Amino acid sequence: MAENAAVAAELLLRKPHRTGASESPIEPTNSATLAALLIDFGTRVVIFTCLAQGSKGERSIAKGYMRRFCPALMSTASAAAAAGVAPSATAATLAVNLNGNISRELQFGDCLLHETFPVSVDAMGHDIAWVKVNEVECRHFELSAGEPQDAATTSKIVIPMSHAVHCPVCLARQEGVQVCPESNHWRAGVVVILEAHGHVLLTQRAAHMRSFPSVWVAPGGHIDNGESALQAAVRELEEEVGVQLQQEQLHPLAAWGSAFPVRYNPEVPPKRQHFVLYFHATMPSAALGGVAALPPLKLQASEVGAHAWVQAEQVQAMLQAETNTRSGNAPPDEALADSVTCCRVGDTRGDFQLSPADIVDHMAHGHVFALQQWMVNRAKS
Repeated sequence: MAENAAVAAELLLRKPHRTGASESPIEPTNSATLAALLIDFGTRVVIFTCLAQGSKGERSIAKGYMRRFCPALMSTASAAAAAGVAPSATAATLAVNLNGNISRELQFGDCLLHETFPVSVDAMGHDIAWVKVNEVECRHFELSAGEPQDAATTSKIVIPMSHAVHCPVCLARQEGVQVCPESNHWRAGVVVILEAHGHVLLTQRAAHMRSFPSVWVAPGGHIDNGESALQAAVRELEEEVGVQLQQEQLHPLAAWGSAFPVRYNPEVPPKRQHFVLYFHATMPSAALGGVAALPPLKLQASEVGAHAWVQAEQVQAMLQAETNTRSGNAPPDEALADSVTCCRVGDTRGDFQLSPADIVDHMAHGHVFALQQWMVNRAKS
């Protein structure tokens, strides 16, 4: 360990890394502290420190040497605590309340559903639990079991919650594969299903994005420090698509527990987990000028490559295509009239057409679940 630690320290402190087009060394601003950490805790803690507090280049190098020198990771939580490493700026706390008592805080690698709440299976094969969500403070949520009928009678948020059909975290635990977290903390995010005149807004992530390029999503993102979930949802909606709403116009729709990578691979175990709150908002007629027109958008070109207003019938076709894929049934032929008109951002080539099946094939799983809940609620109203 001492030899590996010395090598890692030398590389982490002195190895050049790319910053834009030029090469520059990692600035050893705190060499004495890092050296002391090496002596006391070994290579792992230096890497955890760089991951939590370093620049983008430092984090990249640290990840590489974590894989090289630390294949059998010690507890991230104990190492980080011993080193005094602060959680990342997006860290979230999920406390599970069972039978009226806070039983414990969920740690990285815990399943959001199976270890905590009664679970049933819905028509699309999702594990589903009804939960009360209480946002205590920024990115600090308390979850407790609820019932579908509670949604209309309780002062707390009661919504359906699910995760991927083939949850990477669950599969890793079943096979005894050790997860490799970037930190021992969950992250928290929000997504807004925006409705106008029976259409919902979907955006396609820009092709150059490092994570999930060209995937179809609804507006959303991480909850920033000091924000509530509603504040984050309002901000993300304005930043990504230029739509301004008030917090009271957003209503909780669903919750999702996700892991990254999203598909299980024992060679690349999960390293991030997210708790995502989905909200639903309907654009009032007054905001649209009292006419049957879709609202104007101001899309964030750095993150959005295209957008589409999808009719309820097309959303239903998307959900049916997803069900067909899971069941192995061949999807029916879809006429062009049933296709979705998509608009590119800043592209003179004009609109293009995609079938509902094409869109759902390139959509985040949590969004499929949220759209399913939107359709269920729509049928009830």
